[in-house]
Amino acid sequence: MRLYVPNLNKEGFGGGNTFVRNYRKYTKHILQDEVNKAEIMFVANPMWCERSDFDVARIEGWKVVTRLDNIPEDWANRGTAISKLKDYLAWSDLIIYQSNLAKEKYQEFMISNGITPKKEMVIYNGVDTEVFKPEGSNIEDDAHPRILYVKSSRNENKRYPEAMEIFRRYWQTNKKSKLLLVGQFADDIRTYNFGFYNGENYQYYGIQPPEMMPMFYRSADIFLFPAYADCAPNCLIEAMACGVVPIYHPYGGGIEYAGEYGVMLDQVEDYQDLITQALDIDRKEMVDFI
Repeated sequence: MRLYVPNLNKEGFGGGNTFVRNYRKYTKHILQDEVNKAEIMFVANPMWCERSDFDVARIEGWKVVTRLDNIPEDWANRGTAISKLKDYLAWSDLIIYQSNLAKEKYQEFMISNGITPKKEMVIYNGVDTEVFKPEGSNIEDDAHPRILYVKSSRNENKRYPEAMEIFRRYWQTNKKSKLLLVGQFADDIRTYNFGFYNGENYQYYGIQPPEMMPMFYRSADIFLFPAYADCAPNCLIEAMACGVVPIYHPYGGGIEYAGEYGVMLDQVEDYQDLITQALDIDRKEMVDFI
């Protein structure tokens, strides 16, 4: 069986790319970025695809499988994302959701837009454990614990202010701790010391290419992920695969991905206990779980 993947990036990271990378390792099916002899079009990310790709699929008589995680943010797509998404969902023969939360959100979206999916299922995204693993290079530092916060976009649902406050309060009684910051932050946040004003121990490493992220994960003891309503937090399972325990928001895909190997923000009122519980989790068991 031959699958055509529009705009396939065989070396890429992130949700859709990770799904494709893992699929290529564990199946005999052939994924290709050429249309010749294809039988199925696999849309790993709706925003990689154009309506013209669906036109080809219909002309050639291919089945269409579409993978979905979060509903696209229209502000980033000049008003075109939602209109394209409606058509793609209606044209798809099978929809794969990256979590049960993603399924719930999209079902609400489809009902409100009069779309009835032909067939649907939940398949978790997974992680490339040959890339994201505990063994490998890391940043040497005497600080402990080292807490990592990653922000891949300026989406405020990632809730940096909450991460900042968690670390600030924890650092007040644990001066050996350190916050590692990686990714995109608004100019005013960077200009005003990321909200810190009392000598808190933090370091900003800027925007990093995806291939550098395993090193940053391995450099931390805890992965702080207070993002709200993220259906498929790939960075969370990447961190776990590298041996880093996550602290995450209960409303989101994190609760499905992390299982018992993480601490939810609503479980613990005291930030000291929050970090202590995370440090007590068995990392080896967590990595084996992933």
